[in-house]
Amino acid sequence: MSHLPLNTQTVQKQDSVAIFCDIQNVLSITKFSHLLLEFAESKGTVFCKNGYYNSQYPNQISIKNKLEVIGFKCVDVPDSSKNSADKRLREDCLNTVAFNPFLKIIILISGDRDFVGLIAILKAIGKKVIVLAQRNS
Repeated sequence: MSHLPLNTQTVQKQDSVAIFCDIQNVLSITKFSHLLLEFAESKGTVFCKNGYYNSQYPNQISIKNKLEVIGFKCVDVPDSSKNSADKRLREDCLNTVAFNPFLKIIILISGDRDFVGLIAILKAIGKKVIVLAQRNS
């Protein structure tokens, strides 16, 4: 029986990736969305791409429309209460990870600090978390 060394690039490509984007706090995402997808695909198979927005704001609707063209599932959270989209993103992320244990990498895109608890939970259960955020957030 021979043991072949694992090619880390091959193993890495087998990992599954999920993207969760807080559109409300990263309005500039459409400027780099193609780079985001290339980056995610370099990490593994992209299982889901979710974006969270509030349809009460026209600027978020236009961003949502652009993200849907490149395959994002965009979730409308038309609730004006504080952090409503953040709460929905957090809930969806945890449910997605819980029911899809093959997910290894979570890419979280945000412009605020509301996801520290989520990141701690994901890391505690062995997930690699990549955070893309705006400067000073």
